[in-house]
Formats: sequence, C-alpha cells, structure tokens
Amino acid sequence: KDIDADELDVYPQGTIPSGTHDIETLDPGATPPSDTTSTSPLIAIARQDDHLAKRAKTIPSVDDDLFYSPEDIAAPDFGNDENVPFVAPDNWLNDICTVILEEADLGESNSRRVSPIALVRCSRGGKTRAMMEIMTSIRQRNNSYSILYISLNTDTPLPKVNSTHKQDPLAELCIRIAFCALKNGQPGNRQKFEEFSETHSVDENWVKCWLKQKKCILFIDELNLLQESMDEKMANFLKTNFLLEEGRGLVFSSHVASISRKLATFMSSPSNREVITSALPLIPSLQTARKKLEWPNLSAREALYLGLIPGLLVEKKWHREPTTRREQAVQDYIQSIGDDTEKSVTLLLSTLLTGNVDSVDKHLQELMTADIAQDDKTTILRWIPFHMHYVLKQISQQCLVVPAETRDCYTAISDLFQQFAVAKGQSGDAWEALFLIVLIVRCLSSKFDKNVLPLAGGNLRVKYNIPYCGSDFFTDNPKEFIEGIPEDGQSVISIYYPGSAKIEAYDIILAAWNSRGKRSLYGYQLKEGKASTKGYALEEYFQRSFLIRGKASLKKNRVKLWSAVSDSDLDTFFGESAVHWSAKAWKNLQVG
Repeated sequence: KDIDADELDVYPQGTIPSGTHDIETLDPGATPPSDTTSTSPLIAIARQDDHLAKRAKTIPSVDDDLFYSPEDIAAPDFGNDENVPFVAPDNWLNDICTVILEEADLGESNSRRVSPIALVRCSRGGKTRAMMEIMTSIRQRNNSYSILYISLNTDTPLPKVNSTHKQDPLAELCIRIAFCALKNGQPGNRQKFEEFSETHSVDENWVKCWLKQKKCILFIDELNLLQESMDEKMANFLKTNFLLEEGRGLVFSSHVASISRKLATFMSSPSNREVITSALPLIPSLQTARKKLEWPNLSAREALYLGLIPGLLVEKKWHREPTTRREQAVQDYIQSIGDDTEKSVTLLLSTLLTGNVDSVDKHLQELMTADIAQDDKTTILRWIPFHMHYVLKQISQQCLVVPAETRDCYTAISDLFQQFAVAKGQSGDAWEALFLIVLIVRCLSSKFDKNVLPLAGGNLRVKYNIPYCGSDFFTDNPKEFIEGIPEDGQSVISIYYPGSAKIEAYDIILAAWNSRGKRSLYGYQLKEGKASTKGYALEEYFQRSFLIRGKASLKKNRVKLWSAVSDSDLDTFFGESAVHWSAKAWKNLQVG
C-alpha cells in the first residue's frame, strides 16, 4: 500500500527467493516455506533501505518463546552512568513518581482525561539518566507495573530518512517495544536491534496482543526525533494502549518543548488532553553539587553558566562537552532562516525576556531548557548561557547578510556570556556582563522598560561601542568621554562599555538619537552588592542616571540624583531567563 513504483523489487513467478513472504497476508503464527520456488503471482516487495536484504519481514507470533511477557522484562540498565551521582532536590524523584503513578492508576472518564508525562531538557542535559532513576523508583514503589523502556537514539537509533525510506512513526515505536521484550535482545546492543528490525515487522495489533491486560508504563526516550513524522495514527496508538485503560501510563523525554503541544493536538479528538510537562531537576545548591560531583572549586556563576543542569555539569567536568550535536543544531538553524536572518535572530533574542516557546526555532529548542510557569502551568523556555554563547558567536560569524554593527552586537553578547562565566568573585565584572547582555537584547528587540530603559519607538539600529570620535575611549573623565559621542544621529542606539577602564561613576553609557536627530544620554552605575554610590549623578549631561545594585532595595528611590532601581523592577528588566542568573540568584545558590 502507498508504495511508489520505483521503490519496488518485482520477482517473476517461480523465482521468489527463499524466505520471501507476502506481508499483507501472512498470519502471525505462519511458518515460512522452505522451498526456493513458488507458483504464486508476482509479488512486489518494498525495499526499506538500500542496505536491507531483498526479502519480506517476518511477523513474529506473540506466543513465541522469543519474548518475555511484560511483567518479566528486566529492570533498566544504567550502563556507564551507574557510578555517576544523581543530583536532584530531595523530594524531586518522589514527587514525579507520584504524578506518574497517579496518572497510570486512573481510568479514562468523561470528567478526567489521563495525561502523558513529558520530561523536557536540552541535549546532554540528563534526561535519560533521570528517566532511569524514575523507572527504578517506580519499580521499587509499585512492582505491579511492568516497565517498558524504548529509545529512539543511542543503541536503537532511527534509520535515516531518504528517497527510498519514509519514516513510519508507529512502526518505529512498535518494533522497539518488541525488541525490549526480546529474550536475546541484549538492550544496548545496536547490532542485535538492527538485525531484528531488518528481519521482523511488528504492528499495533502485535503490541496489543502481547500486552494483553497487563499493567504497564511505557517510557520513550527522545520522542522529539519523531516530531516531524508524528501523525494521528501514532498518537492514537499511544492514547489507546497507554492512556485510556486503567493501569497504563506514558512518559516520554524530549529535547524540545513544542512536541507536547503537537502530541496533544493529535490526541485531542474527541476531547482535550493535557500533556503534563515536568521540569527536570536542577542542582539544589552549590554545596550539594560540589560534594556529589566531587568538584570542590565549582563556582556559582560557572554552575549558572551551565544552566544548573546536572548533566551539563558532569559533561563539563569530564570534558565531554556536546559539541557535535550543538554544531549541527546551529547549522540547521542558520540554513533554515534564509533571507530573514536579522528578523529571525531578533525573535530568538526576545525569548531571553519572554520564554515564549513559539518564538524559538525547533533546531535551537534542544539547546534550551524548559520550566513550568507557577501561575498558569504553561511551558517556558529558558536560555542556557553555555549554549547561547556558542549560538550567537556562530550567527555573528556566519550570517553576513546582517549589517556589521548588528553582528558586532551578537558578538558582544557572546563575549559577555564568557565574561560572566570566568569573572573573579566580587570583581563586579560578572554583574556588569549580565546587565549588558539584557540591555543589548532589549535594544535589539525594541523591548524597552520604563524603569530601566525608558526609550520609545521601534526600528532603531543598535550599535556597540560605536560611533566614538574622541581621542581616548578609555578616559576616566565622563565629560571627555561624552564629547567623543557624536551629537548628530538618527534612529540609532549606541551602547558604550569601556570595560575595566571605568569612566568615573559610570560603568555603561547609552546614547539614543530619535527620528528627528535629538540625542539623549543615559548612564548606569552597577554595584554587585548593596553598596551605595559615592558620587553624584551628572544631571547636566544625562537624561537619567540609574543605580543598578545586585542586592537592590524593595522600593525604588533617589540616591545622590541617581535613580536606584528596585528589586522587583530589576527582576522584570532581566526577564524570564536572566533573572535566574542575577547576583541575587548566585548568592542564594552559594548559601542554599
């Protein structure tokens, strides 16, 4: 069915190779004929891929002694991760297992829809390890449930999609369920899986007959790899066999948060069905991470730079950084945006502030982490500085259609992420870097803030450290520095950061020229702690001067002509991601 003519091998009557069967009519328990000839009509056999033997696949019988029954399947194998400590808050594992078992214990009713559980985390972020811990814990808490674990990556990867192989998502799930039950399957043996999948065909009916009425929870690792081919047939298979019946559950992991919405859409008819997205654990404190990972000199900012993600911390410690997959994700993103590069990157930058899943390209979602909003339980994407440092560096170097001054801004953000990670404690450099990252992003995306960045209008070009016409960019004299900023300009924002050579009392200066060419100057002084400023703001030069303190006061006030930004206003300015990397956050991590 639905096979193109050029995908067929046609064997004339009487010349069918030994072991060839018509898949459409083969009974599950039928015995293959032993003769090498046949008098049956022409049989067309679809080639699954170029390397597969030209023979039809055998449909195994569920009664064969080849398979374990669901309750006899062995516990999952931790492999090389068994000796790596699992880092999570004390109650995380217990809480997620409770949710999974509650959903599995429920039967479908008109008032309650049983939900699948999604575990979303970036590439190499520890999803598989967390899933292994969950499966082990559930087996210990309630051994009446069979645990089925299948993976779409690592040792049972999906075949490459090409002109002769079109991905069938339902078939890919079914063959892996059968393989996990295979007595000599040796989970983790890629060769065994390939041999089994190339010679056997397993469908939904086989899985249903094999499961019978047994209680079980299906765990699917990296379901996102089927996102492009996911269809209603596959979703209905999961819903019918692992959600509708009491005693059935479904848990899956994904690099991307958008898959939950797509799966829910396919499962929705005839009723809405929520996918419960669970945030995977972050390190609960610096002290815990140092102890469990045996990393005594791990700094709070380095942990934040890695997103507080235990998996990334382990990879970093063991020098196994996920370079190849990250490189491919960035290249796929750059190729996908085409002529709309600047617009697409601006939308991407805005997600630092908004966390909007729909504004992040699917290729880059796997380089971010998902969290759950406390108020409405929606999914929020958060940046991981370690990954976004690389992403923006590559965009600035490769996307040459973007104006040079804009690419300079991308480079500046990338470099500032690095400064954030390596800055010495109490130097103030990390605090300045973080504030600058958000300031540049807000200017590029025209997301101004009345309490910290009181600009108006849109479509303003943004520049970093240019134009400057003075003789000494690193002067400590504010008047001399301001004289080097041109009076003339139009619809431009320029952000100046001399770095370690500080202008007296000012760390950052922002110049904005409106559409009529009028220039306005804004100054920022940053203090990592709660210290106040020593000097007065220069009102004769600046439209406004802001005091940005890591330990800000509860209410905004005026200090020596400076506008001291309040704690809540500063949190709003930082947005959904950066608020979790602030000076307040890294100090809380140190004492947590």
